[in-house]
Amino acid sequence: MVSPATALSSEGLYPRSAKPSKEVRNLAMGILVQAVRDIIPKRSRSEAWKSWREDALEWFESDESQPGSFLWVTEILQVAPIRIRTWLGVFLHCDSNEQKEMASRLIHFRVTR
Repeated sequence: MVSPATALSSEGLYPRSAKPSKEVRNLAMGILVQAVRDIIPKRSRSEAWKSWREDALEWFESDESQPGSFLWVTEILQVAPIRIRTWLGVFLHCDSNEQKEMASRLIHFRVTR
């Protein structure tokens, strides 16, 4: 019998020997883009946004590996987690114009293969 934790591991979603499908990579990219959108300051700076921002920042630092987690996303996108975390550190310390440019580049990125 498979344990619930094992059943949800990313290994069960696609064979390790095969590259994840374009659809799975687009899903992973969508999750990453939404996490970035959640940390971008909003004009209203509502309590809801503050909560989303905290959740997104925690997501980026998480070492969990189940589907939808930061490490799962980086595995699917085949990028080292430290590269994304370094990007995030730079992003958080830039002025708002630089943040807009960085976020725009990420948001408009598309998986092509």
